[in-house]
Amino acid sequence: NAAAALLGGGAEGLERFAARARRAPEALARFCTSLLLDRAPDSRSGALRIATLSYSGSVLACLRALAAVRAIAVPCSEGRPMLEGRRLAAALAESGIPTLFYTDAALTASLDGCEAVLVGADAVAGDWFINKVGTHAVVTMAAALGIPSYVVASREKFAPPWLADRLAPGDANPEEVWSDPPAGVLVRNLYFETVPLDPVAGVVSDIGILPPARMPAACAALAPADEVATL
Repeated sequence: NAAAALLGGGAEGLERFAARARRAPEALARFCTSLLLDRAPDSRSGALRIATLSYSGSVLACLRALAAVRAIAVPCSEGRPMLEGRRLAAALAESGIPTLFYTDAALTASLDGCEAVLVGADAVAGDWFINKVGTHAVVTMAAALGIPSYVVASREKFAPPWLADRLAPGDANPEEVWSDPPAGVLVRNLYFETVPLDPVAGVVSDIGILPPARMPAACAALAPADEVATL
């Protein structure tokens, strides 16, 4: 099938992909913990503040792993209109991690005092990534404050150039935002946005921490266009 062709090796390729995907969360957590463990100047005293937004299972795994070896606190946001951020906040609280919950627009106000920002990704290309709307503002503000942002994404999220050209976030159901707007009001419901990698310090992947300059090569190394031209 198409997935097997993309991965190479048919059924065996799918098996390898599935095994790699199962191992990815542990690898992401290990690399992220190593990266952030001693981030704060007073790394063994006080809580390390790590901001995030919406919901990402990979980010949650990283935060739980980090919290197992040192104290952290997490500012996060609600993730409108579907409020996925509440799910993340509840999971963090259940894990005993102090959590500060913000509206999406107010999350940038939480960055003062943070040591890093962690965000997930639905796709990562050579010079941009796709994530929940609001990510661009957060990582841009963090960069202006000198706070490093990291995209947490395993290799199955990497998009080769031929695929990246076909990825574009679109509008969702406007009624999720406003079910009965007055005449003359056009409601835009954007779940995702394309965010440049420029303001990001690195991509935490299951093969290590990749600086943005390495992402074009990492994505280009995936299945080339001529191998999928007939799919």
